[in-house]
Amino acid sequence: MRQRFRSIEWRLSCAFVLVAMTLMGGSLFALEQLGDFDRQSAEIRDQLLQKTRFVGDLNNFTSDFRAAEASRILSSNASAAAHFSGQIGQLDAEIHQAQANYARLSHDSEELSLYAGFSRSWLDYRRFAAEVLAYIDTGHQEKALALFSTSSQSAYDAANALLDKLTALTNERGRNAGEIAHSALKQAQWFSRIAVLLGSSMVIGGLIYVRFAVTKPLLGLADSMRRLSMTEMDVSIPGTDRHDEIGEMARAALVFRTNAVELLFSQSGLANQASMLAEKLAHEKELTQLQRNFVSMASHEFRTPLTIIDGQAQRLINLSDRISKSDIVDRAKRIRFAVDRTNHVISRMLNAASILDGELNLYFHPEPMNLVPVLREVCSTYREIAVGANIVEAFDMASVQIMGDEKLLFQAFSNILANALKYSPTGAPIEINVTERAGRCMISVEDHGIGIPISDTERIFERFHRGSNTAGTAGTGIGLFLVKTVVELHHGEVVARNRAPSGAIFELALPLLAKAADPPTQNHKVKMRI
Repeated sequence: MRQRFRSIEWRLSCAFVLVAMTLMGGSLFALEQLGDFDRQSAEIRDQLLQKTRFVGDLNNFTSDFRAAEASRILSSNASAAAHFSGQIGQLDAEIHQAQANYARLSHDSEELSLYAGFSRSWLDYRRFAAEVLAYIDTGHQEKALALFSTSSQSAYDAANALLDKLTALTNERGRNAGEIAHSALKQAQWFSRIAVLLGSSMVIGGLIYVRFAVTKPLLGLADSMRRLSMTEMDVSIPGTDRHDEIGEMARAALVFRTNAVELLFSQSGLANQASMLAEKLAHEKELTQLQRNFVSMASHEFRTPLTIIDGQAQRLINLSDRISKSDIVDRAKRIRFAVDRTNHVISRMLNAASILDGELNLYFHPEPMNLVPVLREVCSTYREIAVGANIVEAFDMASVQIMGDEKLLFQAFSNILANALKYSPTGAPIEINVTERAGRCMISVEDHGIGIPISDTERIFERFHRGSNTAGTAGTGIGLFLVKTVVELHHGEVVARNRAPSGAIFELALPLLAKAADPPTQNHKVKMRI
């Protein structure tokens, strides 16, 4: 337990909890005071302000009523009399509405008593006012003036005095409620300031503690580790006598220094062994290079005689009218088929060697080009090689400009088309489509063959990987890997998916020339082969 109290984590956790509790306590007190302020504000808004408004309406309407009554008595013609009579009726209705509004609010006993007295006095006054108006209407002007100046005036003064008291009481209650709300707001602000001040002081104290008890020792350990990494073995490790996490780190650094010293003694022996391994590796590389040179030389030497054989076979076909035509044509076609097959094998050997070497980028020479002729040439080539091939060029575009290597793209499309022919029934249509979308050229090759098993979809472009449904069909698993490599060299993408109900679709996306990325700088120096 004592060790736990010395832990930096424990101390910082306690400090955090203390700061949080202080802020929380101050916030709760402030919220309570703000609640009181809100309640007082609500009472002022919903009760006192409404009362003040309705009492003010009563003051205005009753004084206007008395003035309209006097004007009616003194009116000299029928038009003025009618006008003031209408005004008296309207004011009477407004006074009645103001009384109803005031009565709907909640009141204490003192307010109820004053309001009840005002209502009674106003009713008395209204009776006198009605008599005054009756005298006026019947032509008894003197009686109307006498009643207006005596009994009616006394009743009005009594009602007005009670209404003044009610107004003064309402205003006093409003001032008191405002002072209470202001006091609650002040207390909430005071508690908030205290909580922020205490929290800020604790945070500052925590930062000072972290600076001198944590950050500075850690920086010292970091400097010691840096010097150890630069093989300075006489570095001192501070803080090994501490009983917290930094002490643990310091003791671990001390162990690291000991291990570093031992490592230096064994480093020279490892250097000698590395030198011997480097010599053996160079020898192995030399043997591998000789093997590659042999494959390249053999492929080159085979191509020349095969080309001659192919040329002679074509001459035999052209001279078929001098000897048995069917015999010569049949034999010549067999010769050409064998030549095509041999050339195909040699090309796959060269491509496989380049891929395994990881040097395909040495043969990558991009330049502005039209992709459409390349696609049409690939289709034409395989129509000649594959008997019964049904290749459909489902596009009518004459030009698609990209930045690319024509030879590599020809090989990539050839691999896709060869796979489509190999794994599709003879005569089944293979559709090639080309579109432009969002600054990219979209090429799709769609067949009606055996498709791609779901378990192989994600790995179909891996080197040496073949689909689980291709057993019994010749192949190396290099072709699609070469396709992916070539497409990525062109900053493009290639995906494969199944086609319903059968077959597969390969989709390639290559950037158009206007938006194509600049081709990477390549080392075009050809390696010397012995």
